[in-house]
Order: sequence, then structure tokens, then C-alpha cells
Amino acid sequence: MNIKYNKALWLIIILAIVMMIPFLGLSDFNTKGEPREAVVAYTMLEHGNWILPINNGGDIPYKPPFFHWCIAFFSLIAGHVNEYTSRLPSAVSLVLMTIGGFVFYAKRKDTQTSLITAIIRSLGDKALFNLDTALLKRKLGAPYSRPLADFLPTLNIKAKDFAAEMTSVNVQQKDLHGQQSICQEHVDNNKAVRNMMLQRGIVPENLPADEDVKKVERRLKSDEKTLTKKNSKKK
Repeated sequence: MNIKYNKALWLIIILAIVMMIPFLGLSDFNTKGEPREAVVAYTMLEHGNWILPINNGGDIPYKPPFFHWCIAFFSLIAGHVNEYTSRLPSAVSLVLMTIGGFVFYAKRKDTQTSLITAIIRSLGDKALFNLDTALLKRKLGAPYSRPLADFLPTLNIKAKDFAAEMTSVNVQQKDLHGQQSICQEHVDNNKAVRNMMLQRGIVPENLPADEDVKKVERRLKSDEKTLTKKNSKKK
């Protein structure tokens, strides 16, 4: 059991690193947030102000600026701040989250289930969006440490759910067993959903990101508090 677990764990580690780390610097900064974080890390290295970093000449009190420390650390090793070092901390956190997900399911289910779950999460996105999860997050401007679903448009969420339900049904109907057959089934279903969308003129990875779910939640809570205050004043 330990040998099987260790082999599966190393497989997940290698896959996560290969899929998420090497390609971080292939594209220029493509969101408003990426260059902003890079500038803060750059000024940390230039001026040595690690507690109250500067962004475009103004002090910005990040509490704490841990993310920028990480960018600065990797940039210090690389020799300068660039797209790769700016994205590396988020990519590392995503690798750790993937490994953590495997360990979590392995303790509560079994090694095979946890391995299939971790691989499916990676391969499914690649088949549906023609991009792996890390690249898709960057395209949408989503932080690597946040769930992809928080930024996906509704149509893409439904597409992922549809493919997952197809896999669930076919695993039972076809009596599929084993990592390879189940993963292949899930990949095939995601490809089928993608082809259907393409036939209707929809390229899933080109759909704009929805508003951040967390921002929507905060705005709703703020509006609720405002309404409560107004109602209390009327009384």
C-alpha cells in the first residue's frame, strides 16, 4: 500500500510541476494585476523597503506583502523581475494545492481514487479548453491560488459539469475500472463537449471571465448592510 501510494504521489508531483511550471514566462503580462505585483516586488529589491512597499511612487500598505516577498525572492535568484518570476509563487501554490488534494483524498478514500481525481482535474480542463489549468487561469486573469470556477463564465461551468456527469454515467454503464480507462473516458467527454461548442461557434477558452465570485459576495454583503442601515433609520 505504501509503495503504491508513494508511486502515485510522485506521479502527481511530476505531472503538476511539468504542467504548471515550465511555461510561465512564455507570454507577456496580460492582466492589470500582474505588472502591478511585479512593480511592487521590483521596488522591494531596488529600495529595500520590504514592509511598506512602493507602487508607482506611492506607499501601499500590504498586510503582509507575503506574495511580493515571494516574487522578490525568486527574482533575486533569477537576477531580475520578469513574467516567469512574477507568476512562479502562484504556480508553486497551485502545485502544492494539487498535491494536497491527492493526499486529502488518499487518506479518506484510497490511492487509486485520489490519483484519478487529481489527474482528471488536470486533464479535463486541458481537453475542454485546449489549455491546462494554469494557462487558463492566466488567460482569465485569475490568481493561481483561487479556484478556477470562481472566474469561469456560466457556460463554461455548465460545460465542465456536463462532461463530468457524462463521465459519471459512462463509468457505471460501461463498467469502467482502473485509472487509465476512467481518465480516458473523462478526456473523451470533455473533447466531445468542446467539439459541440466549437460547432456552434463558441470557443470556450476565449469567453471572457465572469466577475470574481468573492467580489460579488462582498458587494452583496455591503449592499445588505446599507439596506439594513437605511431601514433602521426609517424606523
